[in-house]
Amino acid sequence: MAKRLVYKGSLNGTAPVYRYFPVNNSQTIYAGDIVVLSSNKVSIAADAAAAGTVLGVANTDIVTTTATANDIIAVDINPASIYEMTYEGAGTPAIGNKYDLGTAAYTFDVTDTTGGYIQVVGNVDTTNKVADVILCNRVFGMA
Repeated sequence: MAKRLVYKGSLNGTAPVYRYFPVNNSQTIYAGDIVVLSSNKVSIAADAAAAGTVLGVANTDIVTTTATANDIIAVDINPASIYEMTYEGAGTPAIGNKYDLGTAAYTFDVTDTTGGYIQVVGNVDTTNKVADVILCNRVFGMA
């Protein structure tokens, strides 16, 4: 299985904040995938997620066809959570820049800043193509 996002700490010393949410129909989500809130349920994230829709990082695996009330997952909704994330594309991510999702819900694209909601906060490793990031455009943002 591909390497998903890995929790690294937080901007303010807090821990992950896990909350449970129902999942939409036709979803394949793995722990470490970025998820969004769509029609009050969780869906896998995609490019250029609309502002205010990014929910966080899944902490549960789930596959749904026709979702039931029992189809729920835990999601880290802490906007201060820092995750190590794989990147793709030519170039080196710059600290402070926001990038858009890559070809999967666990990579970001250093050549795409349009609609970017994945902000690099440090530890850029060009050998392993990973960087520490936070997620922006969240449903539950910092006050």
